[in-house]
Amino acid sequence: MTPRANAAKPHLTPREIQVLQLCAAGRTARQVGQALGIGRWTVYQHRARVLQAFDVGSTVEAVVAAMRCGLLT
Repeated sequence: MTPRANAAKPHLTPREIQVLQLCAAGRTARQVGQALGIGRWTVYQHRARVLQAFDVGSTVEAVVAAMRCGLLT
């Protein structure tokens, strides 16, 4: 799947944005969890909601979509 070019900015929680930022920085789920003080499975759940919000199939696509709509710089 490719990110929708004209997609509106989806509503993400502050924690979902933090997870996305750390994933964009190349952190693994374990590293993200350690940085945020949450479990690895919780990271997976946040990431799954981010993928669903952007209607994409991978973290890389979610990062690109977030950059396009101004959520990440």
